[in-house]
Amino acid sequence: MAVASGGAETNAPSLRLDRLPGSRIQITVTGEAQRFHRVDASSNLVSWRPLAVLTNTTGTIPFVDTNAAGIPQRFYRAAEVALATGVTSLSQPNGSAGSQIEIFGQFFDGRPGDNVVRIGDVTARIIEASATRLLVEVPTNATTGPLAVTTPGGETTMKEFFVVTAPVPGTFAPPAGLNGAQFDLVNAYSDGVPLRRRIPRIFFSSAAAGPSSTWPSPPTASTKTFSSR
Repeated sequence: MAVASGGAETNAPSLRLDRLPGSRIQITVTGEAQRFHRVDASSNLVSWRPLAVLTNTTGTIPFVDTNAAGIPQRFYRAAEVALATGVTSLSQPNGSAGSQIEIFGQFFDGRPGDNVVRIGDVTARIIEASATRLLVEVPTNATTGPLAVTTPGGETTMKEFFVVTAPVPGTFAPPAGLNGAQFDLVNAYSDGVPLRRRIPRIFFSSAAAGPSSTWPSPPTASTKTFSSR
């Protein structure tokens, strides 16, 4: 299901949706000519992600969403926006050094090297870039502070601070006599992937009390358990 609505940045253009072969959706934006229109998508009407910023030279411009396949419901909105670099949202408001975050917005440069992202006073490495999305890595020496994006077209700084978190190590000791090769950690991440396969730093030792392991505590960790294979 696809639903269209207007946006509310400056003037709200109208949308028309047409289903194309291959589960693609064609979005036709109608608004004032010689304006920039940003098209956003959402699956829940709460979290919106920009798909494209269109230059509407004639008043009507089509855009095809090629990523709609397999999504049960998809909502769209459009807004007239100014020619200015802007950040609309982050994939997450916090992260530890080395983790990756997505920055969503408008008028980013499609070449990673032509954008600069700073967390506090530290420059982050940009892994991927498009006009509406940047994938960056939180720097090792970053601290909590403002997140700023600079492009050839300007600079923008988020009002909310990006919080840099630190991993907290955890330990466990299985019962004596249980060989480390006989079990996996389970129920530590919400997706159920055993930590042995996820984090290379897991190791096992033959201490007197039994094998042991050290690992960074996952952000969604609850009870750490282990089970025999």
